[in-house]
Amino acid sequence: MIKVWELFDYPCGQRLAPALRKEVARLRRAKELMCSDAVAGKLEAISPRSIDRLLDREKRLRGLRQNRNPVCIRCCTKSTGEGGFRVGHHGGRQPATGLCVPLRPVDGG
Repeated sequence: MIKVWELFDYPCGQRLAPALRKEVARLRRAKELMCSDAVAGKLEAISPRSIDRLLDREKRLRGLRQNRNPVCIRCCTKSTGEGGFRVGHHGGRQPATGLCVPLRPVDGG
């Protein structure tokens, strides 16, 4: 399970389960995933909750478990320096690409 989780860049169970249903056969053909037919069938049928339960210890060891809610990440463009925030949940890691919205000062008063 850890090997597959790493191949898909550490997604949460909710995102990994549908990817496994679609990609296990392709990964086996490409020799990126070496497993028996029985294990492949289990990977294709596993529930998101079971994935999260099986990976819980590994997520804690890697420091990925703490981000259970959407993560707000500061980002900016190199050319303009304009910044923004991207919100998403990606198992504790955010991809480097994505959309940013311009920041506007807000009066908290």
